[in-house]
Amino acid sequence: MDEEKQDINDAYEYICNSLKLLPYVAMHRDFHSRNLMAFGNELAVIDFQDMVKGPITYDLASLVYDCYVVLDKALVNKCIDRAYAKYCELNLLNGMEKSEFVRLLNITSLQRHIKVLGIFCRLSIRDGKSGYLKDLPRVINYVLDECKNDTHFSKLSNIIKKYVVGNF
Repeated sequence: MDEEKQDINDAYEYICNSLKLLPYVAMHRDFHSRNLMAFGNELAVIDFQDMVKGPITYDLASLVYDCYVVLDKALVNKCIDRAYAKYCELNLLNGMEKSEFVRLLNITSLQRHIKVLGIFCRLSIRDGKSGYLKDLPRVINYVLDECKNDTHFSKLSNIIKKYVVGNF
């Protein structure tokens, strides 16, 4: 058990150190399909109360790896390409290569999805809002896929499989 706690701490430390490599900007923090509304030909963004300063990849990760819907891979790639190009155009990435941007986007998404797993469980246990539990399998699948993209997360993946998959 102590070894697993250390493995989790090591993974979290790697996540934190990785996300420090990114520029920090104002982020919505809850930028996903349920907070986007069509208003005529315009797109309205709602639910700003949690807006903070954070990694530039956070809102993109929230949108393209949405906890409530799985987007087509081609659309995900198009959104990532467009965001990367726009961030470069605005000189927000300090010359970061696209491969590094995508790597850090994956780590950002992993951090967000781990957080979401806890929030969805808390909402059910503490607040009696069990409706979010139906979305847990999608989020768990994201976490496991994100862990596959970086060898630093192999032990975390094993822990998730041991304690989370099939245990909710």
